[in-house]
Formats: sequence, structure tokens, C-alpha cells
Amino acid sequence: MHVSLLRALPIEIQRTIEEMVYEQRKPKRVLTDVLKNDITTYAYLSDVLYLYAMWTDKTNHNHEAHLEFMENDMLLLLNDGVAICNAIRPDLQRVFPSMSHMSVILRIAADANDHPNHLALIRKYWRFLSPVKRFTLRKNICKAVLVYASPNA
Repeated sequence: MHVSLLRALPIEIQRTIEEMVYEQRKPKRVLTDVLKNDITTYAYLSDVLYLYAMWTDKTNHNHEAHLEFMENDMLLLLNDGVAICNAIRPDLQRVFPSMSHMSVILRIAADANDHPNHLALIRKYWRFLSPVKRFTLRKNICKAVLVYASPNA
């Protein structure tokens, strides 16, 4: 609608039109901080994989070792730092719903021996890590790489 035509209308109609336009332009959905962090940290996976590879390549001749180290660290984070043999915490239980403690242990052990499947497992575990735990994993491997790369190490 042309501005001069809008101004020719009675003030109450102008306000009603302004309110309707404002309502239409208002964002339909605002992302929460949790969702923003989830989106941001989800992209860290490739960086973290690269850092694990960089850290383990010089210390281990097994080219898949970085995947095994990363998988173990992810499982520990998912289980809130508690050894899996002692208890299964809620975050890890969400990865294996409706499985008993012993079934989870056996499944993790069986999956660990399935080397071609390591990357798929890492992606699966990554989805279940909270943004805070993803950031913690990234921070820890960055520290390990820095310590390993320092001349005093």
C-alpha cells in the first residue's frame, strides 16, 4: 500500500495495519541458546577427528588408533566420567535405550572390535553428546595436542 494512501486512512485503521504488519514480520521461531550451542558444536566433529589423528599419528603406528582413543573418550564423557563397569549414567543409557547394564557393556565391547564401523559409532556417540560435552572433548584434545607439540614434552 502506498504511504500517502495509508496516511489518508483514519488513525485507528493505520495502527491496526501497523500491528498486522508487525505481527507478520515477527520471527516465527527464535532459537534458544541450547539449540544454538548444539548447532555450533555439532560442526566440531571434523576438527576433533583431525586433532585426535594428529595426536595419535606420532605416538601409534595403528592408523585407526585415533578413532579408538576418541571413542573411549566419548564413552567416558557420555557416562559422566564414571567407569562403565561401575554404572551406566543417563546420557549413555540414551544411546542404548532399554538395555541392561551388562548388555550395554557387551554391546560396547562388540562394537569396539568392529573396526570398519568406528567412524559410524563416533558419529552416533557425537549426536548424543551435549554441547557442553562436545566442547569439553574438543578442549581436552586441544590441550593434549599442545602438550604433545610443546618442546618440553
